[in-house]
Amino acid sequence: MFSLFCPVAPICAANQQTTYGIARHEEANVSCAVESDPPEVAFRWSFNNTVSETIDILSYSSDGASRSVARYIPRTKLDYGALYCFAKNAVGIMKEPCIYTIIPTGPPEPIQNCSITNQTSTILMLACDAGDDGGLQQTFHMEVYSMLAEQLIMNLSTSESPVFVAEKLSSSSSYLLVLYASNPKGKSMSVALTARTLFAAEPRTSDSQPVTISTVLVVLMGTVGALVLLAIIIIFIMKARGDKRGKDFIDIYFVLHSFLREQ
Repeated sequence: MFSLFCPVAPICAANQQTTYGIARHEEANVSCAVESDPPEVAFRWSFNNTVSETIDILSYSSDGASRSVARYIPRTKLDYGALYCFAKNAVGIMKEPCIYTIIPTGPPEPIQNCSITNQTSTILMLACDAGDDGGLQQTFHMEVYSMLAEQLIMNLSTSESPVFVAEKLSSSSSYLLVLYASNPKGKSMSVALTARTLFAAEPRTSDSQPVTISTVLVVLMGTVGALVLLAIIIIFIMKARGDKRGKDFIDIYFVLHSFLREQ
């Protein structure tokens, strides 16, 4: 009886996770899957770092068939590199091992070099430099606290760059700005600084003041002019009658005339 059975050595299964981001002292379970015929497979693991040091990994488990899981904990920067998974069956050992890259990840580093780039009576704009992202996508945060009310009034976040615009603030007010970055591994240390909005523009009254002053002068000059005219008329009447009191009115006229010239 003819059989089409053709045993082969194990090969790496497709569509596996091949990169693992792990923080120091964090345990990772790295899974190695192979295709094999016959399916009974024995596994072996090793680690190779950037200085070409190869170490056998002894902490792993296997289901006895086509999958093995290595337990790995990086503790120093030399513990990052590549894990090699070898499998063999009755036919032989696999030609190429399955390779899994171990990269360092962790909370991001603090935001750096923050400065106020724009400042108005109601707006504060802040720009910073990003720290190391810890090997993962990071998000930047700014919390705005009112120093007068002593409470959080605004919380801003962005995943693009650490540039923030706090709007609708009170004029001539002081604020505490707390900035930090975060990723799935945690958050960075916070950076805090204080900032103050500008005074609101005062209402312009310089245009109206001259009008007010001119009005007062016009009224004053009109009043004095009327008095002078009245004094002249009385003088002429008194002179026409030959009244000796005309001299007194002449004196009043000259007093008023002198006053008007001084104004």
